[in-house]
Amino acid sequence: MRCLRYWVGAATAWALFALSLSTGHTTEYSFHLQDSSTKTRSLVATVRVFKSGKEGGDQVGSGFVIDSLDGLILTAGHVVRDLKQDPLVAFPGSTDRYPVKVVTATMKPDLAVLQFNPLVNDVDILEVQFDGINKEQVHELTGYARSNSEPEEEAGQPSPSDKCMYNMKAMTIHGDSGSAVLTSEGLVDGIALEGVESDGTYYSEMRVLSLSCVKDIIIKIVSDNQSIAIINSLFSGSEDVMRRAFQPPPPPRPRWVSNLRLAKAISSWIEKYKAQIPFNRPMDLPELMRIIVQRGLGYELASAFNQATARNDSDAADSLQQFADYESKKGTKADVKYAYTAYGEAKSLYINYLRGSDPGQRDRSQLAAANWSAAVNMIKLARISGKQEDTDKAGSFASAAILLAPSGPLKAASWASLAGAAHMAGNPGVAVPAYKAALAEGATAAWVSQGLVAAKEDLGGGAEIDLSAGYLTTRARTIEQGS
Repeated sequence: MRCLRYWVGAATAWALFALSLSTGHTTEYSFHLQDSSTKTRSLVATVRVFKSGKEGGDQVGSGFVIDSLDGLILTAGHVVRDLKQDPLVAFPGSTDRYPVKVVTATMKPDLAVLQFNPLVNDVDILEVQFDGINKEQVHELTGYARSNSEPEEEAGQPSPSDKCMYNMKAMTIHGDSGSAVLTSEGLVDGIALEGVESDGTYYSEMRVLSLSCVKDIIIKIVSDNQSIAIINSLFSGSEDVMRRAFQPPPPPRPRWVSNLRLAKAISSWIEKYKAQIPFNRPMDLPELMRIIVQRGLGYELASAFNQATARNDSDAADSLQQFADYESKKGTKADVKYAYTAYGEAKSLYINYLRGSDPGQRDRSQLAAANWSAAVNMIKLARISGKQEDTDKAGSFASAAILLAPSGPLKAASWASLAGAAHMAGNPGVAVPAYKAALAEGATAAWVSQGLVAAKEDLGGGAEIDLSAGYLTTRARTIEQGS
């Protein structure tokens, strides 16, 4: 425990030193838990779906508005599948019915997107979540049942039946099909589909389609009329601009960018531009990744945005490491999971960079910096995983960095990383001479000298390993043995 205690300080100190790895931001972009008043406001975005007047005007299902500019509504595909005319929708408690057209309707997946035709001004929306369904959270079902004029809420806890489908135990009726399944923050992460009947009238269990599995279908339909402005806000580098645009305030939301519009802007930017960046590179990609993840749009979208924006794989890995640093400090189960995934992806990107086809265009210092950053990344990954192979990999990256780095701070940092990795792995025979080499190279951080004292105690009367160029070369070569 002694070596781990000292290394915790070591990793933090060097993370702050390395390439300005700390974002410095404290803004949170997560949605807040809803109280009764905010729940009531969210229900005004739910709608009843009717047959057209020529078909008798029966209420056939439920739906919910997800975008006001395009007037888009989501429901289940089977709700509108057999209609001969475009349906009508009505808001809670209102007798007014608005014509809508069916933009798309499929049975696999069971999804339909409707659009007000003509558009209706100033409609409320429900915020979407594309980060999958949290099976540990109680959700609200907001359907209208057979013929109610107001939504009747039911609560249940979804359990997965496969990657995209969940079962949710709740008392429902067939008219609930197409209704929103809401998180406790008021975000829609699923659509209610068919139920399992219990007594011929009510259902004891409702099948729920995860929005994460139909994200691409939905995003493709959304227009790009806000995308450039949203990207400009993201790339502005202004914390005030980003806070106003992306930090969830209580309704009403002035200058607010919805989750759906944010996902559309980022997806379109990635698809259209990728490496051909038409804007200046954002100065704080980890902060932008935090916005995407905390807003519930998913780690995959954040990672893709980072990769498309980065100048090279090492650059992308640096940003992932900074993002992971922040998430790991928050400490919740979900945050640590994000951190672990990001550290692991950063490791692969560092390796891709070091194995790149154009090493002649990068000098030894650049390669040394990438190896050192990879070593720090692997130590942080090992602190989460507890795996010996991760600390071994950290030592290999650090060894390569030592061989490549010129004398000075980078070489000192590289020696310190080797010492920290060895100490964490319980190998004081390597840690002691590596700490000494770091101090001889000019390392001045207190944790290095403290680590040396602790490593000497752990070494006892044992022998120090000769960290010759041959030893370092042998360690560095193990990087090639898989990623």
